[in-house]
Amino acid sequence: MKKVCFFFFTFLSIQYCLGQSSFGVKGGLNINEAEDGLDLRKKTRFAYHGGLFFQQKLGKKLFFQPELLYSSKGYRYTSIGFPIDGAKRMNYLSVPLLIGYQASSHLSFLFGPEFDYLLRAGHRGDGGVSKVTAYYPRFDAGLDFGAAYKLSKKLSAELLYYYGFNTLYYSNRGVSYGYVKGRNKVFQAGVSYRLL
Repeated sequence: MKKVCFFFFTFLSIQYCLGQSSFGVKGGLNINEAEDGLDLRKKTRFAYHGGLFFQQKLGKKLFFQPELLYSSKGYRYTSIGFPIDGAKRMNYLSVPLLIGYQASSHLSFLFGPEFDYLLRAGHRGDGGVSKVTAYYPRFDAGLDFGAAYKLSKKLSAELLYYYGFNTLYYSNRGVSYGYVKGRNKVFQAGVSYRLL
């Protein structure tokens, strides 16, 4: 993971030196509605994301926007047939690679893949809190799409939706339970601030 961060920041430095680029910070709310195919009644889990973004112009209307984020996903649930409430918290290092289209001076549309590395997964239930990282794949991937609206020269508001591809339930040996399908599904609402 250190190599990923190193190459990310090296790429940003080179691109910034080439001009027509900007750099900043972003953060906001995650509204998680993950699936895992288990016999649970799912509930929305509210969490957060935050990190850095870089933007490189590709033309008059197009731009490339890679990001490096800490993003908390997962879900809350109630067991069917049992009065048990709980939550799964899954914290990722996320790298969205977005292509943007500037529809107007204020509005842009964003679309692209996202690659995630699971840092830690935790389960909270009636028995307390336990670490369950080994039950899930370390790597996830999906698609992001949404829009950004420029509020000022430096400040923008963003609304994105992430749809994950990877199954969420694995055994403690990293073997996928083929009959259990699932994915992360996340609405992200946040703001970004240009530093350069």
